[in-house]
Amino acid sequence: MLSERAIQSIIQARLTEALGQDSHALKGARISALQRYRGEPDGREREGHSQVVWRDVAESVDSVMPQLMKIFAGSEQIGQFQPQGPEDEPGAAQATDYVNWIWSSQNNGPMILHHWLKDGLLQRLGVIKVWWDRTERRRRETYRSLTAEELDALEIGEDDRVVWQQERAEDITDPISGQRLTLQVHDLAIDRVEEEGCVRIAAIPPEDFGCDPRAVCDEEMAFAFHRCRKTVSDLIEMGVPKAKALSLQPGDDDLDTEKSARRHPDQDDSAGDGEASLDPAMRSVWVAECYLKLDEDEDGVAEWRKITVAGPSSGVEILFDEEVDGHPFCSWTPFPTPHKLIGESLDDKVGDIQEVKTALMRQVLDNLYLTNNPGLGVTERVNLGDALDREIGGVVRVEDQAGPVGNHIMPITVPFTAGASLSVMEYIDQAKEMRTGVSRMTQGLDVDAINKTATGVNAVTNFSQERMALIARVFAESGLKRAFKKTLELVCKYQDKAKIVRLRNRWVPMDPRAWSDQMDFAVTVGIGTGNKDQMLAHLRAILALQVQAIQFQGGVQGPLVTLPNIHNTLSRLVENAGLKAPELFFVDPAAAAPPAPPAASAPPAPDPRATMLQAQLQIEQARAQGQMQIAAMKVQAEIELDKQKAAAQIEIQRMKAEAEAALARVKAGLEHERKTAELGAEAGLEAAKAALGSGGGELRSVG
Repeated sequence: MLSERAIQSIIQARLTEALGQDSHALKGARISALQRYRGEPDGREREGHSQVVWRDVAESVDSVMPQLMKIFAGSEQIGQFQPQGPEDEPGAAQATDYVNWIWSSQNNGPMILHHWLKDGLLQRLGVIKVWWDRTERRRRETYRSLTAEELDALEIGEDDRVVWQQERAEDITDPISGQRLTLQVHDLAIDRVEEEGCVRIAAIPPEDFGCDPRAVCDEEMAFAFHRCRKTVSDLIEMGVPKAKALSLQPGDDDLDTEKSARRHPDQDDSAGDGEASLDPAMRSVWVAECYLKLDEDEDGVAEWRKITVAGPSSGVEILFDEEVDGHPFCSWTPFPTPHKLIGESLDDKVGDIQEVKTALMRQVLDNLYLTNNPGLGVTERVNLGDALDREIGGVVRVEDQAGPVGNHIMPITVPFTAGASLSVMEYIDQAKEMRTGVSRMTQGLDVDAINKTATGVNAVTNFSQERMALIARVFAESGLKRAFKKTLELVCKYQDKAKIVRLRNRWVPMDPRAWSDQMDFAVTVGIGTGNKDQMLAHLRAILALQVQAIQFQGGVQGPLVTLPNIHNTLSRLVENAGLKAPELFFVDPAAAAPPAPPAASAPPAPDPRATMLQAQLQIEQARAQGQMQIAAMKVQAEIELDKQKAAAQIEIQRMKAEAEAALARVKAGLEHERKTAELGAEAGLEAAKAALGSGGGELRSVG
């Protein structure tokens, strides 16, 4: 086993080299992006000149955000889980509803998506954390007048705590004898500890996250951490011994450079742990949850460990060490670079454009200031204080008998030459639109749109939508898919009982123990389908085709279109209108009650011709049925005859075989007798020959 000191050394080394720390250029780039987004001074300002800062980064980010939020937060279902086999069909539908409910209701899904998307668009990498949170809830129960037997039968768990208990005498009446009795009873209060677990999702500030600099995706991270400030009181509640918690060093400054840059310039950053001098339990320290692959048992195979440390990176203290299945982080970058974890942000696309436009705009404004308020050339006969402190319509005094004022005061005319700069800025704006896909026509009415053809405007709009769809697709396929699959894995692993949730105005039990945690997730929101009006036109066209198909097939039983198909189209129409509850407008056929049987009514009078035709039809049907029965009987008789012929043939063959066998046995017996007789005769002849040979050749009579 690795020693604690060895593990500390490994953690300190990993924290030092982690991506996004002070030793990496990424930190400086993110600080610059925050400053450009807020339009802070860039350090090149000169006193007496324009100090305006253009906000191209903020314009690009704030223009993209509403469209992405409408895509991912404008629908109740972001995506669906795909079953791996026929047995997963019910579980996939339930998992889709449950995981979407966890995101939207159990967690603040829209704000999580907002922070996650904005971090990626502005600071290259957006990160969220998805984990199973075990919370202990204490509930106090009070018991009075318990007998000794009832007190012994009272169950008290290991984590439960008896707050107070007292024993007293109580007079009662025996219900059988009616006598007064005095019993010793017990009163007590117990704090019950109930553990509840649920999936928690939170967006992590980029400066509080670090990972393996060699990772190219979330799945290949061998090290990742999340750090935050926790008070000594929080650590003691987490299970850290009091003495160790009080001895921990506070670590780095309360606000590092990036966290300080995230705060607004007019926000007071001087607040620290002043309250710690009065209450040491409220002193805060840096705590980092580190997830890494580590061969702690030295068996040659590295396992995932969650090691919680506190203190500065130069001298961390290990608080907890446990084995886990992997890290809980899900990240995305808007413009991925192949084979790299971190790509480019919108700040990387337009940051240099903002700096150029800021410089040009400052020059334009300086030129305009000088053109509208030129300087003055004056002689010594002019009051210099009046000339320096000029006001609109103000007086400039000239000495007596100085002659005409024009001989002593002369404006220094500066021509307005900023027109060339404005044309350059127009060219730069076009370059920004090409880089980001954020066009003025997609943000509002363009002043020149009336002079452009509808085809041209539509082409520009589609180009912008394609860029936006690409960003949305990257987000869906990288970070969002992993986050939803991680949520499903957590509920399948840790939720040990069914949970009742409200879905579509109904209370539904959700029990993930029977689901597969290997199901894939597919995002189903409208990505790459055009703008809202185009989507509405597509849906209306599809609905019209579905209605025609129903008329063609003669009902809603298929095979081309069924009621669920119509309901899906109508639901998409409602969602496209910006409403999140299609069930309020159209009832799902799967959940609708079966239609009531039609009321009985008097039968109409029969038509004689219809009656005659019906009789003829019945006769023809009876005749056809008779012929079919005769044909069937004939076929059955032929089959039976064939069976009998086959049985007789088999019997003949069997008898023939038996006769041949008997004949063969008789022949064999006769042959045996013949051979026996021949052998006997030969034996007698041999005996006679032998007798003749012993008698000298004379024949003797026997007897």
